[in-house]
Amino acid sequence: MAVSALLTVGSAPMAHADDVPLSKRMRAAYRDLHDSATQSKFNQLALGGRLSPVQYRLFLLQRLATFEAIERKLYGVDGLPGELRGLYSDREHAIVRALRQDLGYAPSQPLPREALPDGTLRMVEQIDTLNPYQVSAIASIMIGGSAFGAQTLANKIQRQLGTEDVRGLRVYPMDAYGAMVGRLNRVRTPARQQEMIAAGRWFFRTQTAMNNGPEYD
Repeated sequence: MAVSALLTVGSAPMAHADDVPLSKRMRAAYRDLHDSATQSKFNQLALGGRLSPVQYRLFLLQRLATFEAIERKLYGVDGLPGELRGLYSDREHAIVRALRQDLGYAPSQPLPREALPDGTLRMVEQIDTLNPYQVSAIASIMIGGSAFGAQTLANKIQRQLGTEDVRGLRVYPMDAYGAMVGRLNRVRTPARQQEMIAAGRWFFRTQTAMNNGPEYD
């Protein structure tokens, strides 16, 4: 299915955006998808103490590939719309630095594409086709996960695998996410909000499918 078609699936009609912040609309639009995501095979393995070192490394690679796709659209990019400027900054980029440290990759070292499942590669390629507003919605999902659920995940994985390579799951503070949400809420145009919510729903479905891949059997 084409990306343009994917981004219209499951989106809800939008009312005027004058009184409801975008972040609140997003939470409501994603609720069912968030619940499904928490039940993924990866989460069940990780939270159940059954994740292998190989599976954990793959998870870090998939996470890094996703963040770096986001950064190609939002980090240090000239010409971003004014309401998106500063939404993804050095504080968010710290996650990429930490993930590369966990994986033992130098800052400019290319990711090994052969180590990534086809579904992950397709997702990254699709993110590359999206506009900055759509990618900002995806960034808010990834950053929200880093600020909240990833902290618990890091504790579980550290105890289970006896590894210190959980920096990428711990580095982002919750107060920084609040600042990001504030910037996200500067987007008030209903049509922009609609396309962002649709992109977020597409990403939730795609990421959940990735976390249910056969690599996590």
